[in-house]
Amino acid sequence: MLNQLSASDMRALNVFACVAEAGSFVGAQEILNISQSTISVQLSTLEARLGYRLCERGRGGFRLTERGHAVLDAFKELRTSIDGFRYRLNDLGANAVGTLRLGILDNVMSEPTFRIVDTLRAFLNRAPDAKIEITQDTQQRLRDAILEDRLDLAIGCFDTQNLAIRAVALYQERQHAYCGVGHPLFGLPREAISQRQIEESDWVQRGYFLGRGDHYGFDVVRSTAIAASIEAVAMLIMAGRHIGFLPSHYAGPHEAAGRLYRLSPETLTVDRAFSIISRSERQDTPVMTVFRECLQEVGMDSAASAEQEEPA
Repeated sequence: MLNQLSASDMRALNVFACVAEAGSFVGAQEILNISQSTISVQLSTLEARLGYRLCERGRGGFRLTERGHAVLDAFKELRTSIDGFRYRLNDLGANAVGTLRLGILDNVMSEPTFRIVDTLRAFLNRAPDAKIEITQDTQQRLRDAILEDRLDLAIGCFDTQNLAIRAVALYQERQHAYCGVGHPLFGLPREAISQRQIEESDWVQRGYFLGRGDHYGFDVVRSTAIAASIEAVAMLIMAGRHIGFLPSHYAGPHEAAGRLYRLSPETLTVDRAFSIISRSERQDTPVMTVFRECLQEVGMDSAASAEQEEPA
């Protein structure tokens, strides 16, 4: 009985299978390039280990016993499993495995310089054995999740001065100030809107830090509304009482439909720097590396300066 399958057992089983498939010692001798006496010793040793005969050999020729047929079938299954295991190991060397925990700021799909869907498609094709978990949240929560190792990578508008974060620049998102239907400034000629009217308006403020360029063009901001997502800001603006900043790629369809009105583009426009961040002391896993490569290759518009790393 075999309590363990040793390397010598595998060699003997391979000899047995070769003899069985060749139908004779002579045929196996040519394939294995070993003597018939060595073949006989290998088979006898294997049978002694198993405790039963695998084949009949003698003047009557070579013939498998019933147990011999069963062992041959089992060994073929074992060889198939081993081949599959070997192919799997080789695939692991070529394909990234593991789970990518990715955080993304809300409403980035419509940004023309950032092709997130193409990036995800490329990543899933290049790393078919990997898993991916996507979280959408505010900048602060995404940043905190990075620092606490609850996320591997995060994409958004972050304070890149934090030394605990490694930030690589992706693109600039342009934002404009808008008001909604029912607001006193809605539809007024832009040149007729005074700075005083802008400053005295009620603004929607973000409930988190937006990074460099987080300004309104004046010092004191009157605000009775705080929102933690782009969609929430848009809803408050469209309610007709507040002014607020929205990304032009998000607000465009609403502006075209007459639900939003863009105010002076000269004084109420700001560009937000979007980056992909990770914890600075952490080494990238294979899936993180593959995602970064896909992001650089297919995720960015040719006009975006995606290859420059922001200073820490």
